[in-house]
Amino acid sequence: MVSFTINPQSIRAFEQYLDRIGRDALDIIRAEIEDSMLSIEEKAAERVPVDTGNLKNSIQSVPISLNPNKIKGGVYVGANYAAFIEFGTRFMPAQPFFYPEVYRQNTELKRNIERSLRILFNR
Repeated sequence: MVSFTINPQSIRAFEQYLDRIGRDALDIIRAEIEDSMLSIEEKAAERVPVDTGNLKNSIQSVPISLNPNKIKGGVYVGANYAAFIEFGTRFMPAQPFFYPEVYRQNTELKRNIERSLRILFNR
């Protein structure tokens, strides 16, 4: 028969460790999302066709908000004609400036979060 005793102080220390790791992981994920959003905003601004600058100036990040079950943030293009430029019309060819980076960041973000969390848990 095997028996062992668990020290209550060890349990508290372990719970504190788990809380700290959870906070660190959340900070890492938030930072990776912010980096991804900034990349989308920057690359879209570099690619957008410029006439008056209104379309370029309408590319904005939404600040990240946190709640217990969700990290939320985003990038949007506020000009009401942005979709016509991005996807084209019957009379004008598409000039994609936004979604190419969104698609690239979708893959990059997952990879970056995974890499950063692996580093966190291996320290």
